[in-house]
Amino acid sequence: MASLECQFPNNDIRNPLDNESSRSNLVCMKAISEVVKDALELPPVQRLTLARILLDLSDENGDFSPAAEAAWETEIGRRMEEVKAGRARSSGFDEAFARLDQRFPR
Repeated sequence: MASLECQFPNNDIRNPLDNESSRSNLVCMKAISEVVKDALELPPVQRLTLARILLDLSDENGDFSPAAEAAWETEIGRRMEEVKAGRARSSGFDEAFARLDQRFPR
């Protein structure tokens, strides 16, 4: 898919028919609709990965690194396999934070 940059005045999302460049905005909205349709066809884990990437990219102060993202995905997969194989165990939110509180008292 070709790169398409959609420009909205002042970063507002407006009705694409409300300004003089309505044709280009309609094309842009169609492109966004197609991306959403494709995203909905992804398995849930890949949709979450895509959402995280998009959020990272939208953070003006953040530095998004595809290499770092790929490394984290690999590490997450490795950790999940360790749990599935019984070589590690997962813990709930309360248990994990209780251990953190013990290690790092306030």
